[in-house]
Amino acid sequence: MKLQPSSFTSKLLLAVAAVCLLCISGEYRTVRLQDEQKERPAPQEKSSAFEYVCPMHSNVKSKTKGTCRKCKMTLVKKRAPKTTA
Repeated sequence: MKLQPSSFTSKLLLAVAAVCLLCISGEYRTVRLQDEQKERPAPQEKSSAFEYVCPMHSNVKSKTKGTCRKCKMTLVKKRAPKTTA
């Protein structure tokens, strides 16, 4: 003879399961918000000063796209070194 859970017991178990799921999802949301609110490193100064340099001849530089006058390779865009006054 199988024992059938009563209607009250079934509803109680369903309610407990629902509360557990709500708690778990609330914890997940809290952790996600905390991760988003963590301090991010300050953005570095954006330098718009770029120059184009030959990958083979570092002394060949240009302010515009082009090719190396020595080996005809395409110049690569690199951040210009900061100059101190």
